[in-house]
Amino acid sequence: MSKDSEKYLLEILFDRNQIKPADLEKLINKRFPHEGWKVKNHLDHPLLSITSSLEDVDACHHKLEKFLREKNDLHFVRLTDEAGDEIRRRAYPLLSSMEQKLRRFIHKAMLEIFGFDWSNHPILKTIELSLAPTDDKEKVKLHFLERIYFDDLVKIIETEGSVWPKEKTLSVNDIEELLSSSNSFEQVKAKLEEKIKKISLWDDVFMKYFRDKEHWGKIKKSLEFVIKKRHNVMHHRPINLGVLKELEERENELKTLLSSAKTELTQQERIEAQKYFTDLQVIMSHVNEQIEESRMRLQHNLQLAAEISAQPLENVRKAFKQNPETLETKDT
Repeated sequence: MSKDSEKYLLEILFDRNQIKPADLEKLINKRFPHEGWKVKNHLDHPLLSITSSLEDVDACHHKLEKFLREKNDLHFVRLTDEAGDEIRRRAYPLLSSMEQKLRRFIHKAMLEIFGFDWSNHPILKTIELSLAPTDDKEKVKLHFLERIYFDDLVKIIETEGSVWPKEKTLSVNDIEELLSSSNSFEQVKAKLEEKIKKISLWDDVFMKYFRDKEHWGKIKKSLEFVIKKRHNVMHHRPINLGVLKELEERENELKTLLSSAKTELTQQERIEAQKYFTDLQVIMSHVNEQIEESRMRLQHNLQLAAEISAQPLENVRKAFKQNPETLETKDT
């Protein structure tokens, strides 16, 4: 059977408590008199169906959806959508191609600056990413890049982060950390600015491969469209034939963008990026050490507080006049 002669079935079931089969048939024939819709009973519920070419079923489906939006009080469910299945089947290779192109580019850029184990760099901990779960019993582990969901690939390229987000609520430990390692207000201010300094993989990695951010901005809009339509394809949601043409255009745009990227950075660009992130890694490691030291001090102080609370009131009064760091409990 040739492609042009293939027929596709669309079946939509309605709630019998809202509309009877005869009433639905009158409604459809009045609104779409020449499109070949049929109405029959399915377990006493009205079942609307049409069988035709891909283009005709898609066009009828689109018009019916618009009509049903106007009649938004009607409850219905698509039982069969062969045209939609065919559109999703054709869309999947386009989506897969774009996803793999983006994954390869991200890996190439991160590999050049951070090395093969780039996924272990602390900067990635500043970005909230959704990762596919792994099974500890698997003999071959998935790489970090393979576990990132498509939606978050864009996030890696352009999300800005910081060691301390600006909306972070400072705890006593945080304040203690700043004060204990500073000798003046200027030092406290400098350390705080260091912690909230923006970290941007776009500015310091990916932009080095492109002419300008405006070019990427256009592609980002395309990818947002792709992500939305990807959900329709992967989760069996309604989709129309026009999406295929739009996905083809987006795939060509992404291909053009990535083709225009540098094949590799100059030695100077690589050295500058590596130095920046090496310095950043040292800073973040130092922050983690300070957090651990603060945690240990807090734990020690809490232990001392518990010991103090068990002493007579007079000893407690004396204890408050001493440094909790050097306080020793005394026998009563």
